[in-house]
Amino acid sequence: MMQTGITWRFTVQVKGDTSGRNKEELLEEHLDCVADELMTLEECNEHVHDTSIGAELATGSVEIELMVDGRGPKALQLAESVVRAAIHAAGGHTPWDNSTDTKSPTAEYTSETQKLSYAGC
Repeated sequence: MMQTGITWRFTVQVKGDTSGRNKEELLEEHLDCVADELMTLEECNEHVHDTSIGAELATGSVEIELMVDGRGPKALQLAESVVRAAIHAAGGHTPWDNSTDTKSPTAEYTSETQKLSYAGC
């Protein structure tokens, strides 16, 4: 089966009332939640594999990777929905979401790059 590997790079900023807490610490907590949500979504969807997340907390640079079964627009759509769902479930806001509540701390994502790779036959 053909699989599509997708890597997104984001810049993430913690916004809103942090009540004096360190933004890097808040970002790390948020990304831990995103990683947990990605794993849950991977367990619930047999077409999603090898989810991972990495970050440089000081700069807010975040990279999310995953593999999905298939190729083309359907594969990209599945991957985007999984990434968006994980970020939103963890309380973050994505470039696809225009509503931002700045009363409580939130992680706001700005998409930097997207890279696709294909594997299989």
